[in-house]
Amino acid sequence: MFMRKTGEKRVAQGSRPPYALTATWENRSELLAIMHNAMNLAEQVQKLWERSGQIGRISQSDTDEMVLLLSELSVLSEAARQLD
Repeated sequence: MFMRKTGEKRVAQGSRPPYALTATWENRSELLAIMHNAMNLAEQVQKLWERSGQIGRISQSDTDEMVLLLSELSVLSEAARQLD
């Protein structure tokens, strides 16, 4: 697990260190598509939050939808990592 030191504490950051994404003229269309899709996913998550009455308790169907949204977000994240 990657650990980041903040002050005197170490904070877990997951299994990989943070990465940098370089936007180039060649990858701009892919990067814009990823960002557009991520924005759409964020809007869908916001709608789920609002449907929960902003307390975080959601129905089973909404939970299933959230799992799908998080899975799609993971795919977008991986696609961004693979951009050259």
